[in-house]
Amino acid sequence: MKPSNTFPNRQVVVVLLGLLFCPQAGAMVITENFSLKLDSSQISKGIFDDEWNSGTIKTEAEPVLLARGDSYTANITFEGMQHIELNDGFFNGDESFLIEIDGLVGGANNSDGPADYLLQFTGVHHGPLLKNPLSGSSTLGLATGNMRLAEDVDLIDGGKVQFHDLHLTVTNQGFNAWAFDGFRLGVGADVVSIGDWKVPAPGSAALLLAGLLPLLTRRRSG
Repeated sequence: MKPSNTFPNRQVVVVLLGLLFCPQAGAMVITENFSLKLDSSQISKGIFDDEWNSGTIKTEAEPVLLARGDSYTANITFEGMQHIELNDGFFNGDESFLIEIDGLVGGANNSDGPADYLLQFTGVHHGPLLKNPLSGSSTLGLATGNMRLAEDVDLIDGGKVQFHDLHLTVTNQGFNAWAFDGFRLGVGADVVSIGDWKVPAPGSAALLLAGLLPLLTRRRSG
């Protein structure tokens, strides 16, 4: 009687290796949309700079679960035509950004897992940002899956820039599954403030037009 072969056949080995090293072929993309109300309490005032922090935004899927190669995108729109204004008053280009993710699972065997990120600003006014989107790689903390990325970046070359939309995408590049249920975003500059673009009410527009009509009539008669 011949001894049984304890190794799987070649076809099975090829399939397993393909799933291990080429997971992106069937990668999943999860997209969630959020509407965020801005408030002055979200801004921390410092001696030389300010920082806006979104506070914790809970994901709609609880938790979000990403296998290797899977991505999660959060589209964030500020309510009521609100915007964040960044002011590089000192012309020193010392802006910053923050990404924090509340992980549940993301590492194993005391090893950190890598993750890619992309943070994009849209609805930008009063000049382009020097870097947009911001992208790179970070690591997940051990078995918790927490990710914290706080870096300085030159966003403005003097003056002011406003934006009213944010888009965050993170991709799990580690071999372990990554689970999380919330995140925070932040951005800093010499001066950070909150404002809104107000659309004139119909009554106000009518009054303005009524006030301009006599001027237009005088020009034509003159």
